[in-house]
Amino acid sequence: MNKKRSSTETREKILNAAANVVLSKGAINMTLDAVAKEAGVSKGGLLYHFPSKDALIEGLIENMIQGLTDRIKQAYDDDDFGTNRGRWLRALTRANFQSEDQELGSGLSAALLLKPDLLDLNREAYDDRQSLIEQDGVDVVLANIIRLAGDGIWFSELFGFAPPKEPLKTRIMERLMSLTTGKVDLE
Repeated sequence: MNKKRSSTETREKILNAAANVVLSKGAINMTLDAVAKEAGVSKGGLLYHFPSKDALIEGLIENMIQGLTDRIKQAYDDDDFGTNRGRWLRALTRANFQSEDQELGSGLSAALLLKPDLLDLNREAYDDRQSLIEQDGVDVVLANIIRLAGDGIWFSELFGFAPPKEPLKTRIMERLMSLTTGKVDLE
């Protein structure tokens, strides 16, 4: 195994451990010592990758943003609705509905409680997605309703606020995605 790959794997291991600490003990209890112990690395090893708690939280947020970006790209590439109108919005919707990974949201929880200014990274990502939404060929009000519904699903699952169960969840996603084509079936 080469050194770069090993370093990347260790970094991922630390991020997963930090997410586990946030999820199991709460963001307020995410200390560098707790994360190092959970990851099975020395505190010095953790500090090599993340020189501060803020850097670790920033890493969690970047990981969350990248995870969503990857899911959106995959959904965009897999889109089979037969129209480019609303394609980006459908990809975002599918990505939000397919995200059941609470670990990705742990950075958001940690930043909210411990370092709110780090949420600027997420705000920037939202701003970028918002401009794509507004250029996707769907009425801007409807596009925002669809985006906010997708965000709502993601947050309801992240925090366990009565997320819809299957098959209702899939039916909601399909309905929202159908709204992007201009051919709405409300049954």
